[in-house]
Amino acid sequence: MKTSVSSYSFSALGLSCEDVIAAAAEIGFDAVEFTDIPASCHSEEIKAANALRLEAEKHGICISGYSVGGDLMAEGGRDVSAEAERIMRKIDVAEALGAPLLRHDATFRFPPKGLSFEDVVGGMADVAREITVYAEKKGIRTATENHGTFCQASDRMLSLINAVDHKNYGMQVDIGNFLCVDEDPLTAVTACAPYAFNLHLKDFRYRRKNDPPTNGGWFSNLNGNYLCGTVLCHGIVPVRQCFEAAASCGYDGYITLEFEGPEDVMSAVKEGLSFMKQLVR
Repeated sequence: MKTSVSSYSFSALGLSCEDVIAAAAEIGFDAVEFTDIPASCHSEEIKAANALRLEAEKHGICISGYSVGGDLMAEGGRDVSAEAERIMRKIDVAEALGAPLLRHDATFRFPPKGLSFEDVVGGMADVAREITVYAEKKGIRTATENHGTFCQASDRMLSLINAVDHKNYGMQVDIGNFLCVDEDPLTAVTACAPYAFNLHLKDFRYRRKNDPPTNGGWFSNLNGNYLCGTVLCHGIVPVRQCFEAAASCGYDGYITLEFEGPEDVMSAVKEGLSFMKQLVR
């Protein structure tokens, strides 16, 4: 396995994409994963992506993936063709980056009252399948992360993946995000690992809703309990056990650090990589 770091981990520092590459390489990661690249139009985004690929090569690291938003829910006759087209243009950007994986969300919304997950998952799967068929022609795999509350629990993620039913489509398994719906991370990772195209390592501190935090950096999850990002292995996520569960299912892709806590960014990222190297060894 190789190590990667999400560019989101450095967002508090306001670094440019080029500076993120330099920082990731200096710290010792094998690769960097990018979120949306700022650009005024598609052609400018492609141009920037090509430049970032060359910058990564100069620093001796890879670009492991490209992560973008997405809303595939077509409830009430909503036309999602423009959204599908937008995400396919992001696949062009991933190709320019030299990234083998594009992660797109399924949705961040809840459906209108009266509609269940079962009512909308088929429509989301149709769009995800169209996207991954396009990506496959470019040698790029696509994945959806357990992200966005409504489509975050492991059973819903597995329902979506099985509904898409395409070998080029899988899951970006974020071991911490399951806590956003109060699901046990180890149980969820064990269930989802066979479908993992990428493994995000993230940690959270946790407080019950009857014990609200008094300092900043916390947010409430689906059930009103509180989470705050923290340094890998400083929180409640059983990181080592989740890693071992994925490895035991044959996962051998990138392990990608995502840090979103209030601690000093560079120190947290360095400590995270040190622990990741222990896991790989």
